[in-house]
Amino acid sequence: NWEGMFSLALDPEKARAYRASSPPTDAQVCTMCGKFCSVKHMSAAKDIDFWQ
Repeated sequence: NWEGMFSLALDPEKARAYRASSPPTDAQVCTMCGKFCSVKHMSAAKDIDFWQ
C-alpha cells in the first residue's frame, strides 16, 4: 500500500518523487532487490514438488 507508506513518511512529497524516479521493472517485485527478490523466489519454490 504505497499511499499508506507515503502518508507515514516524514516528507511524503520527497517519498513520492523518489518512488517515481525508479519505478519497478517487474510488477511482481519492488525496486529494493529487483530480480533477486527472495519473496518472489520463495513463492516460486514453494510450488515445486521436490519429491517427484
